[in-house]
Amino acid sequence: GGLALLYTIQKNLLYVAISNLDAAVFQVTYQAKILTTALFSVLLLKRKLSRQKIGGLLLLTMGVALVQLDKVEDNASKSYQE
Repeated sequence: GGLALLYTIQKNLLYVAISNLDAAVFQVTYQAKILTTALFSVLLLKRKLSRQKIGGLLLLTMGVALVQLDKVEDNASKSYQE
């Protein structure tokens, strides 16, 4: 019962996010859940990550950062033009 409720809340929040964000920003930010899952599996479960997985996580981190940076620059240029 409780897990189903949490899943329903998560899905509703995803619909809110997709309706308020650009598709590219939503997709890359949504993929950031992989980063948090990996971080918690290392910290809480004491798991070791292979070099390949660490490399993939670093690429994902750079992608999230680049999309967010581009979004910040777009907002700054819009406010400068106004």
